[in-house]
Amino acid sequence: MRSKLNVLIISLLVSFSMSAQQQVIDGVKRSISDLSASANTYKAALTRLKPALSHESTKDKAETWWLAGKIAFSIYDKLQHNKAVGNKVDEKEMATYLIQGYNYCKTALRLDSIPELNHDGSPKTDRKTGNRVVKTKYSSDITSKLLENMQHFASAGGDLYNSGNWNDAWNAWEAYHEIAISSYAQSKKKVPADSLIGKMRFYQGLASFQTSDFLRAHQCFSDARIYGYKQKPVFDNDLNVLVRMGDTTEVVNVAREAYQVHGAADIQYLRILINDHLNKLQYEEATTLLDKAIEKDPSNAEYYNLKGVIIEQEKDFEAALPIYLKAIEADPYYPVGQYDVGRCYYLRALEIIKKNPNLNRSTLNNKVNPVFKQALFYLENAYELNTNDPDVIKILKDIYYRLGMGEQLQELER
Repeated sequence: MRSKLNVLIISLLVSFSMSAQQQVIDGVKRSISDLSASANTYKAALTRLKPALSHESTKDKAETWWLAGKIAFSIYDKLQHNKAVGNKVDEKEMATYLIQGYNYCKTALRLDSIPELNHDGSPKTDRKTGNRVVKTKYSSDITSKLLENMQHFASAGGDLYNSGNWNDAWNAWEAYHEIAISSYAQSKKKVPADSLIGKMRFYQGLASFQTSDFLRAHQCFSDARIYGYKQKPVFDNDLNVLVRMGDTTEVVNVAREAYQVHGAADIQYLRILINDHLNKLQYEEATTLLDKAIEKDPSNAEYYNLKGVIIEQEKDFEAALPIYLKAIEADPYYPVGQYDVGRCYYLRALEIIKKNPNLNRSTLNNKVNPVFKQALFYLENAYELNTNDPDVIKILKDIYYRLGMGEQLQELER
């Protein structure tokens, strides 16, 4: 008798607990039914509701989570209205409620599947697929609410990023991304343009970079391009990330893609591709690539200079000198070109010294000093264009010393 009584008491307690949680949910609904409810009213309602999100009797009900989602979105709406009328609001708090609303709604969508039953109480199945037939109660309203707020996630991500809350920014943009590519966005014809989705993915890459999550940043930058967002910063930031990761193979792949889209805007892509060919001793491929670039832009001094580098590596500096000269003909104010021409004359002078070990000093000077002076002309041009280049300074010092130009040497050493 006592055992039966204990069971009855336990059953009553469980029943009371379940009833109490449902009463909380119903009470929360009533407290927010007034359209004029303030943000604080909604916050209090969410606080009251939170125990129901973990209670055994209510945590698996779509209604519980959907109600929490509606309240969180309502708090965001109220705070946004306060901001619009000029009141000071905590933008991070505002965005946090927006993200919370999304997460609550995701859970509600997952739980909002009610199996249909036959007359005998057995689960109804689809005759074609054999799958259980389910119906939903809240999903249409939930998805409408998410689509209604999709653009707010994009804006909130920007606010969070600008305030240095990079992880939260990533989460806001991730919510945008998941909504944008969802089946319900497709069915309701609310899918944004691919380029806009790609732009948000690019922003996520920037947020990941800020937190040093380079692998995730690379994935986001790659996704941005897959969606068709191929602005130059997408490639440049991805290359930066890949260099930090030490992924040289992928650096070359991204540079190749960037060169096809933005090749004329930045020589760094071509330089990466050529260096890759040179590292593999593929001189012909490097030259062919560069000749095509020169054909498109014959006045580009950097292209000629790069070709000179290829020829010098494949053959020697004497073979490269005429090409370096073409570089400074195309642009006399190109410091690297001036340096490379001067360096070649300097190397020619050193070669003369090396090949004539038995000449007396006077004869050797007559032979070699004019060449040093040729080098000096171009190297001094390079120095005027860039006074901080240590390679230029090093050769200039040596030439000044050899030519007995003490005053110039002292000036350079100051």
